[in-house]
Amino acid sequence: MPQNTRSFTNKSRSRVARDRGNAAARGADMTPKPGRLLSWLLSIMIGMATVAILTWRGSPLPISEGQRAERPYLVRQSFVYVDPMLKTVRERDARESVPNYYRESAGSLNNLLRQLRELSEKHSSKEVGLLTWDASGLLGGKISKDETLNKFIGEMEKNYYLDGLELLGQELKKRGIVRTESFEQERYSKKVRIYKEEDGGRARESSLDSLLAPGLELKFESVVKETFLESPPEFQQLFAELLSAEVIPTLEYDQQETIRRKREASGKVITHPRVYREGQEILAVGEIATREAIELIRAEYANYVKSTTWHSLLMRLGGLTLIVFSMIILLTIYMKQFLPYILESRAETCKLAGLCLLALAVSKVIAHLGHLLPFGPFLIPVYMMPMPFFASVITIAYSPRLARVLVYFLVILMAIICGMNFSLLVVLVFGSFVAIFLSSHIRSRTVPLKIGLAAGAIQGVASMSFAFLLSDNPFGHLHEATSGLASGVVMGMALSITLPLIERVFNIVTDSKLLELSDQNHPLLSRLALEAPGTYQHTLMVAMLAEAGAEAIGANSLLARVGCYYHDIGKMNKAHYFAENEDWRGSLHKELNPSMSALIITSHVRDGLSMAEEHNLPKAMRAFISEHHGTTLIEFFYREAEKASKNQPVNESYYRYPGPKPQTRETGIALLVDTVEAACRSIDNPTASRIEKLVHELSMKKLMDGQFNECGLTLSELKKVEESAIQRLTHFYHHRVKYPGQE
Repeated sequence: MPQNTRSFTNKSRSRVARDRGNAAARGADMTPKPGRLLSWLLSIMIGMATVAILTWRGSPLPISEGQRAERPYLVRQSFVYVDPMLKTVRERDARESVPNYYRESAGSLNNLLRQLRELSEKHSSKEVGLLTWDASGLLGGKISKDETLNKFIGEMEKNYYLDGLELLGQELKKRGIVRTESFEQERYSKKVRIYKEEDGGRARESSLDSLLAPGLELKFESVVKETFLESPPEFQQLFAELLSAEVIPTLEYDQQETIRRKREASGKVITHPRVYREGQEILAVGEIATREAIELIRAEYANYVKSTTWHSLLMRLGGLTLIVFSMIILLTIYMKQFLPYILESRAETCKLAGLCLLALAVSKVIAHLGHLLPFGPFLIPVYMMPMPFFASVITIAYSPRLARVLVYFLVILMAIICGMNFSLLVVLVFGSFVAIFLSSHIRSRTVPLKIGLAAGAIQGVASMSFAFLLSDNPFGHLHEATSGLASGVVMGMALSITLPLIERVFNIVTDSKLLELSDQNHPLLSRLALEAPGTYQHTLMVAMLAEAGAEAIGANSLLARVGCYYHDIGKMNKAHYFAENEDWRGSLHKELNPSMSALIITSHVRDGLSMAEEHNLPKAMRAFISEHHGTTLIEFFYREAEKASKNQPVNESYYRYPGPKPQTRETGIALLVDTVEAACRSIDNPTASRIEKLVHELSMKKLMDGQFNECGLTLSELKKVEESAIQRLTHFYHHRVKYPGQE
């Protein structure tokens, strides 16, 4: 980087400091600027990674199911198409047309018929082995069922009974007896098929009406009536009850055979291909993409890709590469002019590049695999792109200004990923800008959810606006609006969950984190109030002055106030060596030489940093501890050392704070108000004119000492901070009326 780009005027420094998005809140962890060659190599690697993401798996389908067509989709090259949906439907119908297959085995039925024949000679059903049937039940309250049945059989002619059994057996075999659960399963079938293995697998058809099952007495009664026509109704009913109880299924459901037959039937389905000619319209402007249309577009796209030459692929790759590297060059020039601290820090550059690459990678995955979501077509994948989430993260981690620029570049690439989708570009820009506007100050954990809802709502409105422009039935495109709204809700939840991780990775403190740190019950602040009460009161006053000064110039007032709460925590280790905490013994420095006193005074910065690290305070708070004195000279002890040296030179560096000088406007304000607040306590009669004169003199003294050279405060801003401090110090040290009895 040329030397002149590193020399900023106060005005340019102020602009840089603002665009950092409070670099103090980021911890200001700057590393030396990498070499020119390394910068070029890093830029090339980032560009190549971007191109690789854009070209991964080629281009996805330019439209999703349920999405509105913004342009006509035409056949680019003639192809033959077999409708997979039609084939699927026909195969399903063919499988459903195949009935269930049952394997026949009549051995149990023959055994039952043999037992029933023996009833003509025996006097009890138990004697022939019919034990399942409840034969002991009384019929008419006088005689058992067994005796009644034997009576009927005895009154019949033996040949009539045996012939009836023969006909009954034939009918039962013809109908088939299944298990009760199988009968219930076949209730919605039109027919079943029955086969015998010994017949070579030849099957006969049977309907549900003809099937019999144990427990269905009415079914068996109808069969008995057909075979014993001349027998009394009481006998028919009683014999049907016996059959229903004793019968064993003759048909066994054969799952393997059924599956094989269904597979054979679906394999015989034939669908005739259709020819689509070049220029033929697949989908018109404003039409909703149905599943059938998507399958046709997918087939057309696959055919077009197969016919694409290497020359066309290289041209496309070259175009993408040119766009990507043009964006990188423009972005580098922009950041070199307005945000040089990012380019000067290798870690910050890699973090920002990684964030952008992650945004593109997630978008690419959604574009390719979003159709697998279980909510389709009610949620359209391309409108679920997470750009508002990443815009919010960039705003929180860096600045709204940088986020706005990156949104334009990233959204253009996302639109390219999704087939030059212009409406998607507009929708994502709208949602991202809302997220940027609302992400500047996150003061509670519920704010991310509100940001997501707002971004989702504006995306839904933008989607509906395009529906009104391109369709006669805009309310038929609600899927796009609901997708944008759902994307915002998901974005809000994701931001709320990942906010602590964002704070840690990017070394920042959000407003919500600052509010947590402002709690006066924090262990460090509680200890400060107990162990160094004078310093604690001084801290509260400095925090109030810093907050007012930051508000006056548009800096981060919350950061300034909370940072000042912790700027003097190191004084707790040697509290009584500081004037505001002196007790009846007076100053403890009377017995010390000036160099030792200066060492004790400056040690509160080192001790404060140790305490901050021990309690895991963010780097933003540590910046206030290390920078609130800058490299200021401890003038009192320096003059004492000069007096004691008897005209011998005194090394001034021994009596200066270690620094660094303030790096942000907030720490610069803290340095000034810390100095003037302590000085005003030493004024005997603090009138308004004396306070104003003292504040201005101290401000100019710090300015001439170069303490504000690196924080970006301009002279006009310094003047505003002075005026703010003067106003509040004058009100605090106002003249008070003496009460009676006071001298």
